[in-house]
Parts: sequence; C-alpha cells; structure tokens
Amino acid sequence: MLGADLPGFGMSKYYWQGRLNFDAGYFVAKNWAVGSGIGLQYTALKNGGEQYNYLTLQPSVFTRYYLPIPSKRLQFFTHAEAGLNWRRTETPDFQKDLSHFFKVGGGAEYFLSPRFSIEAGAFYDGTFQRLRGNWSLDFTLRYRFGGKKKKE
Repeated sequence: MLGADLPGFGMSKYYWQGRLNFDAGYFVAKNWAVGSGIGLQYTALKNGGEQYNYLTLQPSVFTRYYLPIPSKRLQFFTHAEAGLNWRRTETPDFQKDLSHFFKVGGGAEYFLSPRFSIEAGAFYDGTFQRLRGNWSLDFTLRYRFGGKKKKE
C-alpha cells in the first residue's frame, strides 16, 4: 500500500491545519498494515489572544487495522502513529524545535474508485513531552499508488 493525502485537513477548538502526507505500508496480516510516512503540515494555533503559525515536517511510523466488514466500498479502521515533529514557528526570530508526537483514533474510508478514497476520522493528537493533546476531526482525500487496487 503506497498512498498520499491530497490534501488533508483537521480542526479543533484551538487550531486548524492543512497537510500533505506520503506513506507506504505493508499488510502483515489480513486487514492489518504497518508502515512509515513523511508529512508536511501547516498549523494556525490560537492561544488566548495570540495566534501562532507553524510549518512542521513529520516523519512517522504507523499501524492500521481495517475492521472486517462485508463492504466493497466502505471500510472502518483503527489507527495508531508515532513520530517526530520538526517545527518552525513563523515569528520574527523563526524559532525551531524538535518533539515527539503520537496519534490514535479511528474512522471510515470510502472508496470512490479502486485508487481514490475519502477518509474521515476522530483522532487524539498529543506529544510525549506533556502526555496531553487535543481531539481532532480529520478529512482526507487519499490516492493509492501501485500495489493491489481495492476491488470494486
């Protein structure tokens, strides 16, 4: 499984984000994939009266399990991911930092064709430094390169 999010976006009470992710996964068992990816993300965060903008590079590893339901177009999944955030804050001094992140949740993927799908999910995004985070709703248009196509 080789794919890209074209594009994805997420939102919560405190932020919105747009991202472009490329990932590669391998099915180690029926319905269970593991893999890695690289993402580029832009985030606008409101903290009190201040707004901060971040540009983040995110290498990560993930595991995803597709629930075995008898549907050719709709699949439900659970997802867990961990990785690094290399973030640059758009301030006059262009602050940079490196942190670790995790993402857990689940959702649904609907196949429009054998290669294109729309994904929607609820995820808890957090950092290992503070062991806290935010819930977000993510919506993604996904394209699968190569490999076996999803059967119609």
